[in-house]
Amino acid sequence: MTSVLASPAHLADAVHEIYRWWRSGDRVVAVVSAIGATTDRLLREAEQLSARPDEEATAELLATGEAESVALLKLALAKAGIPSS
Repeated sequence: MTSVLASPAHLADAVHEIYRWWRSGDRVVAVVSAIGATTDRLLREAEQLSARPDEEATAELLATGEAESVALLKLALAKAGIPSS
């Protein structure tokens, strides 16, 4: 399954799809990216601070979008009784 979640409200869709495969005994690897326009927003913030933002600092900033998505998905999976790591 490939998906881009437009908002945190769509996490339930991802949980449903993960559960469908997990319930049948499959091991699931969910690749998570930032939700919605988070990456674009973070890039705009970096560019407001510098016309040529530092690449390493920009990567660290963008990683916060993925980290947020991971945490939200893990919370949603826990609520559904699906283990995650």
